[in-house]
Amino acid sequence: MIWGAFVAALLLGLVLGLVVREWTLLLIPLLPYAGMLLLAATGTGGDVDWSHALSVAFLSGTAPMALGIAAGIRLAEGAAERARRRS
Repeated sequence: MIWGAFVAALLLGLVLGLVVREWTLLLIPLLPYAGMLLLAATGTGGDVDWSHALSVAFLSGTAPMALGIAAGIRLAEGAAERARRRS
């Protein structure tokens, strides 16, 4: 299940990076993770094992989506650069 979330986040990030091409997109995966960090720091959320929840959220959602966004933006920029060289 974690690997499925990893792949889905990576593909979603890649598509977002290719289509939108804005580096501010990196805020999309980072803002929810920052919210989880805030919840963990304040001790809210009841009996949540934050050490486990934070690592799973980071490795299955935040990191792959950010990686996909960065890769998508770089691919789009590379394609645009190659198109400019041809013309």
